Amino acid sequence: MTAKAHALLDRAVRINGPSVESAPPWHLKADFQWQTPGQSIGSGTIEQWWKGPYQWRRTYTLGKTVWTEWSVDRTHQYQPPGVFISRAFLELRIATPLITPLYQAKNFLPEYSMQMQPMENAPDMTCISIVDPSRYIDKIDPDFLFPKYCLDKRGVLRGVVTSNTLVTFADFAILDKRAVAKTVDVFVDGHKVSESKISLLEPLAPADQALLQPSPDAGLQPVNLTASDPRPVLIHSEKPIIPANMVIAGAGGPISIAVIIAKDGKVRPSGPVMMSAQGGVGLIGAAMDAAKSFRYQPYLIDGQPVEVAWNIGFSVGRNGYEPPPLGESDKPTGYDPKRDPDADLKAAEIEAQQAHKHIILEVGGDWCIWCGYMDRFFVDHPDVDALLKANYVVVKVNWSQENHNNTFLTKYAFVTNFPFLIVLDENGKLLQAQRTNVLEKGTSYDPDKMKDFLNKWKVDPAQNRAGIP
Repeated sequence: MTAKAHALLDRAVRINGPSVESAPPWHLKADFQWQTPGQSIGSGTIEQWWKGPYQWRRTYTLGKTVWTEWSVDRTHQYQPPGVFISRAFLELRIATPLITPLYQAKNFLPEYSMQMQPMENAPDMTCISIVDPSRYIDKIDPDFLFPKYCLDKRGVLRGVVTSNTLVTFADFAILDKRAVAKTVDVFVDGHKVSESKISLLEPLAPADQALLQPSPDAGLQPVNLTASDPRPVLIHSEKPIIPANMVIAGAGGPISIAVIIAKDGKVRPSGPVMMSAQGGVGLIGAAMDAAKSFRYQPYLIDGQPVEVAWNIGFSVGRNGYEPPPLGESDKPTGYDPKRDPDADLKAAEIEAQQAHKHIILEVGGDWCIWCGYMDRFFVDHPDVDALLKANYVVVKVNWSQENHNNTFLTKYAFVTNFPFLIVLDENGKLLQAQRTNVLEKGTSYDPDKMKDFLNKWKVDPAQNRAGIP
């Protein structure tokens, strides 16, 4: 069945939609409407002149607003000055279903298991999909990469289905032996959010090819990644340092920062901040500062680094920043009041014994400004960070109003300031309980003092002795 399903998908790619490498140039115009639940309907037109993959001009018209963008090749897209707020929605719900309805088919690799099933309420339709798609991806919603494609007996695409979205295709025209749906409707959670109707589909006139050249005022844009493109690889992140008064006031909520990842992997904010958070400017500033510290591997297309548009999201709760799901290590990467410090310590002891390291318990909370300063100190001083990682297994232990963890902590010290460092040997025996205020310098920490502390308590039996300075 897998081979038959792959063959059916391959045929669908060859005969559906106007945009494939072998298609002749064309000109398309469509009218569209969109609506979100509880809001009024908007309408407009989309017009596109297409010469080949990544060689096109697209114009949206919404009332008096006209927005044009150009693509010269895969890495050179141009837009006029200004911001077009509706662009992302129109590309996802209008342009993509009309022009590249099977754009995610490239993710269905030949070695992936596929299945075929009759479409519900339409037995003459066949739906093809990946079997258990989650096993082929890591930390990405399978809907982004592997939708279900429903085809009629001729292989014409009639529906694209995900867990919450249905795209339907009807009223077909023929363009160079390819089926192009003239009517496309998109439903999300059972509500129709857009409908598009092609009013013109014709070969591209030679005189119109001049329109494919960007206007003089258009600027080169970072590459906008599609859902099927590889994700940028994050190599460093920081949590926002939320002002204490905002934590106490219960400020929080999701925040999304639009950024550009530069060719060297550095990040700069690029557009509006989307937020449903309570706390206003203070939270935005903290999230913006944290986003600027993110670093990614350079994003490569055809072996060359390019700038890409991206979004960095934060979730800020009543206790400060809520870290994302843990990755490779099961040790806490942030201060989590729900963690079990005894279990975390047992895991750290095993790791320390195998690596011949000591253990540092870093006690603090996401409400703690100086805890954030310490995180940033190690990022800004890679030599000190390397010394820490080479000699210690670090476990963060939460202390907050929600969970003091006093039963665990009082076995080692009476903790009164934060962050507080507790050094243990590989078997969990106390070596040192360290107040960090003596290591401070300005609004950070003194590199020399921190090196002296780490060198003093690393694996060296001659120096092991307990005490509190």
